[in-house]
Amino acid sequence: MKIRSLLFACALASSPLAVADPSATPSGDPAKLSEVDTQVIAHLHAVDQLEIALGTIAEQNGTAGVKNFGQMLVTDHTAFDAKLVAFAKQHAMPTIPADASQSQAAKAEVDAEKGKLHALHGAAFDHEFLPMMAKAHDQELTKVDANIALVSDGALKSMLLALKPVLQEHADEARRLQLPVSTPTAER
Repeated sequence: MKIRSLLFACALASSPLAVADPSATPSGDPAKLSEVDTQVIAHLHAVDQLEIALGTIAEQNGTAGVKNFGQMLVTDHTAFDAKLVAFAKQHAMPTIPADASQSQAAKAEVDAEKGKLHALHGAAFDHEFLPMMAKAHDQELTKVDANIALVSDGALKSMLLALKPVLQEHADEARRLQLPVSTPTAER
C-alpha cells in the first residue's frame, strides 16, 4: 500500500464508537467514563503517539521547513497527550488502553511504513510525508467532529473542541509546505 494512505489508515480507522451507548458508564460511577469515551481516549492517545513519532522522524529527515513542522507536531501532540493522560487518570483510568480499532497486522504495517520514512531524507522525505500529514489531519478532524457528538463527558467534549483548531493548523501547514517556493525574478 502507498505510504500516504496506509500510515494513517490504521490510526484513523473507524472504531466501533457508534455501537456503544454513549450515556452508559462502566459501573455507574460518575468518575468513570462511558465505553465510548474510553474508546475515544484510546484512539486519541494512539494518534498522539504516532504523531509524536512521525514528528520526530520529520525533525531528523525533512528539509528545514518540514523539520520545523515536525517540531510543531511533537510539541502540540505531546501537550495534548499529557492533558489526555491526566484527564484519564482523573476518571479512574490508571492507563489508557490500546486503540481497539487497530489490528495487529495493521500495527505491523504502520511500523514498516515508519521504517520507510526513516530511510528517506530531504525533499524525498517531504514529498512522502507532507501529503500524508494533510490527509491524515483532515481525516482526524472529521473523526473529532463525529466524536464530539458521541462523547458523554462534557470535559472530554471540550478537549475535542479545543483540539480541532490545532489539527486544522497542522493540516494547513502540511499543505502550505507542499506549495512550490517562489523565487524572486530579477528585473530587466
